[in-house]
Amino acid sequence: MSWPSSSSRTRMTQKRRRLFSTSATGAFLSSTVASSPTAVSPPDIQGDDVQFDESPSRDSQAAKVNARIVDLVARQGVAPGDITVLIADALHKAEYYAALRRLPLPRPATWLEEGVRRNNTVLIDTIQRFKGLESPIVILWGLDTIDLSRNLELRYVGMSRAKSLLVVVGKAGTCAAFRLDAVPKD
Repeated sequence: MSWPSSSSRTRMTQKRRRLFSTSATGAFLSSTVASSPTAVSPPDIQGDDVQFDESPSRDSQAAKVNARIVDLVARQGVAPGDITVLIADALHKAEYYAALRRLPLPRPATWLEEGVRRNNTVLIDTIQRFKGLESPIVILWGLDTIDLSRNLELRYVGMSRAKSLLVVVGKAGTCAAFRLDAVPKD
């Protein structure tokens, strides 16, 4: 799949909330909010499937995050400012930030930690701080060290920040848990 160039932002914006209709994410979000008193149905919009990058350690996961961003920016023409990396484990965010800072981005892109996005910056932030905001592309990382079954709201917030593409990065077990939890329970 080829992403629109940075000059085609309106096309990405029109794909807003596509992740709600993806097979895995839409099912998870539907089942999560269906039990609430104010249940909402996801919109009937076709979207990209959630993508998973599995790797055994934080450093190898950082390399996968970096490789994904390099591909999006250098090969697919995505503006760096359209990409956000959200860290689930806020207690260890400095370690995740440092792991990414060590890795180069294609020029003129730079890493930006917890700041105001610009066109040439890839934002790294925590899910908690990013609540209420959105980004065309969200890479969700740092899930391996949190209890996913006890942090449903954190997962929901992280997953629902993506307008067009959501990438979940973690150990194989973490990614598998995301896939299993996304299957509707009848």
